[in-house]
Amino acid sequence: MHAVLRRRSDDSYLLDWTPSRALAAKAAELSNDRYRAILNLGNLKVSLQVLSHALPGTLSPRGAGTCIRLD
Repeated sequence: MHAVLRRRSDDSYLLDWTPSRALAAKAAELSNDRYRAILNLGNLKVSLQVLSHALPGTLSPRGAGTCIRLD
């Protein structure tokens, strides 16, 4: 699996990854699409997006939610 974690701002981080083909072949719920998650520590929200190659030109599925901080 190839993953990139990068700071977007003082409060937010971007995690961008694509599961390996071997992993996607073993897990029925995974595909080799690209996934992105953004964590905002300022407002404790997270968003997730699937960037699918299967249906070009369509809107990618997205989700959003809130988090709690465990220190």
